[in-house]
Amino acid sequence: MAGHPEHFQVGRAPVGWVLWLLWILATTLGWPLGWAMGVWTTSVFIAWGPGESTGLPLVVCQTAWGAIWGAVLGAIQWPILRWRIAGAGGWVLASAVGWTGGWWAWFGVGQHLAGALGWAMLAVGATGGAAVGALQSLVLRRRARGAGWWVLASSVGWAASWGVLRIGIWSVVGWLGSGAVAGAITGSVLVWLLRQPLAPGREAARE
Repeated sequence: MAGHPEHFQVGRAPVGWVLWLLWILATTLGWPLGWAMGVWTTSVFIAWGPGESTGLPLVVCQTAWGAIWGAVLGAIQWPILRWRIAGAGGWVLASAVGWTGGWWAWFGVGQHLAGALGWAMLAVGATGGAAVGALQSLVLRRRARGAGWWVLASSVGWAASWGVLRIGIWSVVGWLGSGAVAGAITGSVLVWLLRQPLAPGREAARE
């Protein structure tokens, strides 16, 4: 509605270096925090639930882990998008669902390949990044032309992130560095996309 304050704000927040730096910060913090919350939640489930991590409990644990991981990361990124994209609340859901698939790609494939082919983690990161990027692009397309490029950016960004994480051997520095790398790559493309807005009529139609 015309009188709603958000009507005048969405899409008018500045896009540039500030956005890029904020995106890197949000991704750097959200990446390890989401992982930690996923670990804590699944640990509680195992401790207070079936007390085992095989069969159905394993499926529940790993699915919840990926969903929580993605939801936390998406929730921390969301405020940056809120005033730039109408309906950006869908970002959290897209991140949760996308990272559930990405997590299963790592858990189901990556762990088995990592011993013999450690750098196969890059392929796993690329696959997970493409999955989450495909869903997130549905949110970005409400504001930007060429939102399909986000899928490639997400795939490359998270592949590089898993590479940094492997070098860091799961250390704190590795976690923060991997999040920063993914944030820098995807943030650059995000800035570019938001500078390619839809025509006013098309944007209104998608809202």
